[in-house]
This record gives sequence, structure tokens and C-alpha cells, in this order.
Amino acid sequence: MTNLLYICYANINRSPAAEIITKRKTKGTNLHVSSAGLIDPPYCGMAPEMIDSLTRAGYEFNTHQPKKATLDLLKSQDIILCMEKLLIEQALGTTEGLEGKVYTLPEFAGFPDEEIISPDKLIKNSKISRILKYMPSGFSEFIYQHMKYINPRDREGVIRVHMNIIKRIENYVDIAIKRIFLKDLKDMQIRF
Repeated sequence: MTNLLYICYANINRSPAAEIITKRKTKGTNLHVSSAGLIDPPYCGMAPEMIDSLTRAGYEFNTHQPKKATLDLLKSQDIILCMEKLLIEQALGTTEGLEGKVYTLPEFAGFPDEEIISPDKLIKNSKISRILKYMPSGFSEFIYQHMKYINPRDREGVIRVHMNIIKRIENYVDIAIKRIFLKDLKDMQIRF
């Protein structure tokens, strides 16, 4: 059995989405998939926007309980796939015994210069959004478009950001799964 762990910051968006996608694509195999975050979960459950987006993309799941990556959890994994390079540096770079196990999901899929950025960063739910909240609608939309961010009050725009993240994760997961099972086949051939 191969243990695969996805890591993102809070385990409420990207890593649980990757876990759900991978579990569906590898059902009935010997791949054990889980996910975790670097911080204590800020609340119970997955982000509502990600739930809506996964549902729209055709994924069914019951619940997701966010969890924090512990040292024991990390050391028990065969492969650890992070969503961003910064996550590797922050949490995993100083942990001994993980050499050769930790990558970004895009890197593992063959795209070393790519990352899966947090939806919050793409939506830019920041101080400027609080200021623009009080501006006339047309003006705030102009500013958001100029800055290439999505207005957090635009629900469908926010869902589009999440749907794009899901599509990217699906593409990387497809390649990663092939790589994992190809490695498993090579390992089996060595044993015989």
C-alpha cells in the first residue's frame, strides 16, 4: 500500500479537494489518500465555496474534517504533495527523514515551476476588498478587474475561481496517479 498525503495551509480548500479527486480516481486500488493542513483548522468542515464547486464538478462526498499535519502523520507517508513551494519550506523543510518524499503536486506531475495558489489569494479577500465594499458597484468592479482579482461579493466569480482550481488539481492528479502506479509496477518487477 502506498500512503499519499496532500498538504495545504488550513486543509479546507485545496488539499481536501485533491484528496476527494484522487480517492474517486483510485477507488479499489492500494493507494491510501489523506490530507492535512499546516495550522490548526480554523473551523470544522471544508470551505462552502469548495463544497459547492466540487458538487458542481460531479464529486460526491459526505464530510471532511480538517486536520493538522503532525510529525507522526508526515513520517508515515510515502509521498507528500503540497500545493505551493512555500508550504514545503515552512513545514516540511526542517523535518528529517522526508527527503525524496515531498514535492508540490504540480512538480510531482512534471510541472516544477507551477503551484496551486490558494483561492483566497486569487480572490484577494484583503483590506482593499473591505475598502471597496463601500465604493459604488461600478467603481469597485473596475478596480477589481484592473487588479485582476475577483470581488469576494461576486458569488459566481468566487465559484469560478474554485472550479478553475479543481480543474488544475484534476489535471495534476491524473498525471501523479500514473506516476505512482508506474513506480509501484516497477517495484513489483524488481521483487520478482
